[in-house]
Amino acid sequence: MHRVFSNPKDREHSFAFLANSIRNRREYERASSNGKPVKCEAVSLPLGCKLVRYDDSSAGFTLALINDLEKVVLYYCSVAHIVDKSLKIDAVCQSRVWRNRMKPAYKRLTEGFVEQIFKLYLIENYNVIISDAYNTCGGLFMWQDQLGYAVQRQDRNVFLYDQLNDQKQSITFKTLDAFLDELWCDDEEKLRYQVIVAKRQVQVTP
Repeated sequence: MHRVFSNPKDREHSFAFLANSIRNRREYERASSNGKPVKCEAVSLPLGCKLVRYDDSSAGFTLALINDLEKVVLYYCSVAHIVDKSLKIDAVCQSRVWRNRMKPAYKRLTEGFVEQIFKLYLIENYNVIISDAYNTCGGLFMWQDQLGYAVQRQDRNVFLYDQLNDQKQSITFKTLDAFLDELWCDDEEKLRYQVIVAKRQVQVTP
């Protein structure tokens, strides 16, 4: 698994374009003009906000929660589209996740929204690869929460994939704690691991 940021300045730099009011407005304008409304009744949208999606060719797509009154991006998620031939899986991966904390009101509006999108939109519609822990301000704890939720579901296969050796290990409630201790660390050897949350047709074989 990828590592969390070891230097806070690296994390701040990665999300600086949204934490700056001028650049945030530019992204709002991009989302407002290019984005198409996402229809997902299960996701609760803050009053006056809308969730839009704009595709970035075959590489993936971006989800943004925007407020037209204040012309601001409140939530941003860059989603990579991944086709893994060895796994025979078509999946998505949250490559960068950010929610707006520039004002106390923004922080309140987006409380729990990251979890909503993962649990009620992404995991419902796609196979999901959990691997980019270093690309979110939520970092380690957010990914652990999402992994725990995925394991709790009974309609998904959750497994650890060793890309180097092409090996898979099923992750269950009984083994979850051990995997959490091993997945996120500074060991370079662990960078080859990914966690796959897959629909039932993707089989887990030793």
